[in-house]
Amino acid sequence: MIDLRTAAQGERIIWEGKPDKKCFILECIFNPLLLFALVWGGIDLTIVVPTLGITKLNGSALINMFPILLFLVFHMMPVWIYLGGVIFSFKRYKNTNYLITDRRVYISSGIFSSKIVIKQYSDIAHITINQGMIDRKLNVGDVIMDCEHNFAYNYSGRSSHNHNNHMFTISDVAEYEYLFRTIQNLVDTAKMGTNNNNNGYGNNGYGYGNNNGYGYGNNNSYDNNDKYGYGNDENRY
Repeated sequence: MIDLRTAAQGERIIWEGKPDKKCFILECIFNPLLLFALVWGGIDLTIVVPTLGITKLNGSALINMFPILLFLVFHMMPVWIYLGGVIFSFKRYKNTNYLITDRRVYISSGIFSSKIVIKQYSDIAHITINQGMIDRKLNVGDVIMDCEHNFAYNYSGRSSHNHNNHMFTISDVAEYEYLFRTIQNLVDTAKMGTNNNNNGYGNNGYGYGNNNGYGYGNNNSYDNNDKYGYGNDENRY
């Protein structure tokens, strides 16, 4: 597995870390699916099972009731999904890592395999801090980056869609306030550089195209063929 330091080779590392383990596991246990799983499982065990008459069955009867038992297993799928999320939360924690450099934000995640997702600062539109009930108890927080596009770059350089409403989150870290300020400053710097390059304030005077003085065309200025730079190779007012 390629680690984040290898993916960010050649960049200056500002911060790296992982989620707070206790908070990460507790949030995997006490999530909105817990109540739904409890209600669903309670209905199956107290209503469906007695109704089907499978509480007191011997071996041969169980074989005959196999299709019904199979239905019950599938009917309890919300319970299995919740339990699976809790069981594999330790694996998810192991594969979750964060890295902040002077150029990008790197996040690795996954269960059976690790995926590295990269966001450039120029693509981050807004940054917010979120603290849930468990976060406040453990003095940690989330840094949520609202991105302008719903895609990020994986380590291979190909774009991949992020289906979580453009959100890109560093979760359950103690340094959330420091990261908020640091990333905000890096985003402001990146956007300022992008605006300068696009508008030509740094290299092109006050032009609105490439290599322009006050002209609106290409390769125009007061001294290059045009009086006011509105055309190419024409001297007209």
